[in-house]
Amino acid sequence: MGKTINELVAELGVSRQRIQYIIKQLPDNLKPEKQGRNYIINAAVEEEIKKHIEDVRPKEEEKTVTNVTPQADVKQNATTSEDDEQHSVVDLTDQIMMLKNELADAKAQLQQETSTVHSMQKLLDQSQQLQLIAQNKLEQIEKKNKDLLTTDTKKDVNATAHDSEPDHQTKKPWWKFW
Repeated sequence: MGKTINELVAELGVSRQRIQYIIKQLPDNLKPEKQGRNYIINAAVEEEIKKHIEDVRPKEEEKTVTNVTPQADVKQNATTSEDDEQHSVVDLTDQIMMLKNELADAKAQLQQETSTVHSMQKLLDQSQQLQLIAQNKLEQIEKKNKDLLTTDTKKDVNATAHDSEPDHQTKKPWWKFW
C-alpha cells in the first residue's frame, strides 16, 4: 500500500508544497496515482522524491559553509564598516546642510509670495473703492440730469401754455400803420 503526501511530510521533514512541487517535476511514468483529491505514492515514487530532496540538501549546506569567514576577514570587515560609517556620517551631515538650505530658500519664497498676495489684496480693495466712488458719481449725475429734464419739461409746458393763450390785443397788419 502506498503513502500519502502528509505521511511523507512527517517522515522527511519538508513542507507539503515542496513535495507537491517535486511531484510536478517528475516524469509522467513516475507520477503517483491520484485517488480523489489525494496522491497515493508508491515505493518507486517515494525513492525519487527522497533522492531529489537529498540532492538539494547538500547544495544548501555548501552555501552555508561558504558564508563562514575566517577571523582576518572579520577584522577587515570591522575596519571597513567603521570607514563606511564615517563616510555615511559625513554624507548625512552634508545632506542635512543641503536640506536646511533648501528649507531656508523655501521659507524665503513663501514669505515673498505672501507679501505679493497682501499687495494684490490691497490693490483689489483700492480698485473696488474707486469703482464704488465712480458708480456713486454716475448715479448723482443721472439724478441731476433727470431733475433737469423734469424742470425743463415743466418750463416747456408753462411756455406752451402762455403761447396758446390768445392775446387780447388785436393784431394789426403792417400795411395798415398809416
